[in-house]
Amino acid sequence: RHVLNLRRGFREQISAGGFLLRRDRGQVEMALVSCERRSGTTWEIAKGKLEPGESPETAAVREVLEEMGIDTGLEITGTLGVARYGFRTPEGSPRLKTLYVYLMRADPCPVDFEPALLEGIEDVRWFPLEEACQRVTHGSLRPLMANLSGGLPAGS
Repeated sequence: RHVLNLRRGFREQISAGGFLLRRDRGQVEMALVSCERRSGTTWEIAKGKLEPGESPETAAVREVLEEMGIDTGLEITGTLGVARYGFRTPEGSPRLKTLYVYLMRADPCPVDFEPALLEGIEDVRWFPLEEACQRVTHGSLRPLMANLSGGLPAGS
């Protein structure tokens, strides 16, 4: 409703994250993180803010490793694009988030996760691709995830 950059206290937040994918018995699966939000528990993309001088690709890999609690090699296999949305901080300040979203695979592929509890990550699980796309509730990711409904982009 409002043009955020005209409002007092406006800030832009640049973030990056990724969908970790695997093939299990011929089926594509996606790992999601579970977080406790003001609105309740949600299943989401692992993501976070860029550090000074950090590229979106580097931040996305770092955030997936940190939030999922895995120690493996991650490779970006594709990009889903950029999601932009406005939100308010817990203190009520307006923010415009730009989120770079990537597809990733791990080698070796993790079976167990150690969620970043101190960052509010409660759980990490693998879901069949279709179910994962239904579980992610953040509306700004829906158009990007629609690209996955027919399967993985080439090279993923």
